[in-house]
Amino acid sequence: MQITQVNEKDWWKSIILHFNKKAGRLSEIVKPWLIEINKQPRRVSFAHGDLGSENVFEDCAGNLYLIDWERARFDAPYLTDYIGIWLGSFHEAIINADDKWFISAMKELLQDNLDIWDVILALLYIASLKFRLAEIVIERLSVQSCINFKD
Repeated sequence: MQITQVNEKDWWKSIILHFNKKAGRLSEIVKPWLIEINKQPRRVSFAHGDLGSENVFEDCAGNLYLIDWERARFDAPYLTDYIGIWLGSFHEAIINADDKWFISAMKELLQDNLDIWDVILALLYIASLKFRLAEIVIERLSVQSCINFKD
């Protein structure tokens, strides 16, 4: 893991381009978040980039194999795979659950002493890879006061 200014990463430009293409509310939500995230260096690390159960296989001997490596990076936002797995684990609930469940799930996620801005950066990065579920979480975060989830 290393610490770097995110605006030096090519994926940072992809995030900005992705959300600039989004007309209206989602683009406006993300602009102040991008400024906040860029105020200090952020952690980056290796990430598979699409670490879901559909990309993990087990052979007869019990060996696990990961496939689908085209989104892998050595300098992805810290928490990319962690948040990707979280999204996959709660896919249906994220889409269908009420705000009370969503707030509870976010509080539980942040109990691991995760920095909210690292979480949001991972969500923005995943959304820029065209994962709609990450955008849904971003939209839901904007409705809630995401900074207050740790309270």
